[in-house]
Amino acid sequence: MKENYVYANMRIKALENFFLRSSDFDAMLGLASEEEILGYLQSKGWKFFDSCEKIDRIIKDSEVFLWKFIKEIVGSLDFFDVILLKKDFSNLKAIVRGVLSDIDVANFLDGLAKYNPDDLYKNVKEQHFDALPEYMKNTAKDAFSVLLKTADACLCDSLIDRGMFEAMKVEGRSVKSRLVSDFVELLCVSANINIALRSINFKRNTRAFLLKALIPCSTFDLDSLIAAALKGKDCLVLYFDEAVYKGFPAFVYKDEVENVSNWTDYSIFCILKKEISKCFGLDPIFAFVLYKYLEFKNLRLVSKNLKNAESLDKLRGSLGRIFLKN
Repeated sequence: MKENYVYANMRIKALENFFLRSSDFDAMLGLASEEEILGYLQSKGWKFFDSCEKIDRIIKDSEVFLWKFIKEIVGSLDFFDVILLKKDFSNLKAIVRGVLSDIDVANFLDGLAKYNPDDLYKNVKEQHFDALPEYMKNTAKDAFSVLLKTADACLCDSLIDRGMFEAMKVEGRSVKSRLVSDFVELLCVSANINIALRSINFKRNTRAFLLKALIPCSTFDLDSLIAAALKGKDCLVLYFDEAVYKGFPAFVYKDEVENVSNWTDYSIFCILKKEISKCFGLDPIFAFVLYKYLEFKNLRLVSKNLKNAESLDKLRGSLGRIFLKN
């Protein structure tokens, strides 16, 4: 009989009472300092693990606690690999650049990754790419070679991003979950929108670059997307409006990358809120983790924009859409 994770879901439901909701973010947008935000979080039941008074440190501690808790109640984290894999490839980006620039990147590495960052650094530095996990070895070798030969950091990052999404798709298929598959597809769509827009903004909208950078996914016909990008932004935006969504919420192209990020957050919220109220299986637990990551990301945004009235107004509009109401 398939595991239904009733006890794990009961533990999760208890923690949902401490979710930050849209009204909480609205309240924090009216605060004057990071210290006041920390006080607000404490009033909402957030536990601080030391006397540190920095949002970034509090969030990192909370993220470590989150994964420790998930492993405790579920056992294996295999179902959540599509989230953790992002950390592996983020580490890979930092290490490839650090090794070839002779820069110490230890402070930029994420210890929550699936593969030990110290082992990753050692194997990349010594160019022992075959010693890396299967999901990373070819990407690491190609990215290292491109940066070494061309010094093209943008192309290097694009190759690593593409390798990450390919690995995430493999993991997503292996767990046979509609929620996980939809999440991976959404991230691929969002990445392709950003790649295509940026290729035009930075005058890199060539067929050769786009073929290397864009990520195959079911929402896009890549040949059509490339053809639209080659014709310029107006044609690209028209292509997005007519072809991209297939179930994802539409959005207005304004402020471009920032707005795509808002749309991605809102789309993640739309797919997770369908699952978060359920009580069986791993999907509600996966949805819980996604919600926590939305909290972490947007807490950082709020704390970093407290002195910027224009940014706060934009945040107020977006945050009202992507969190549960009271």
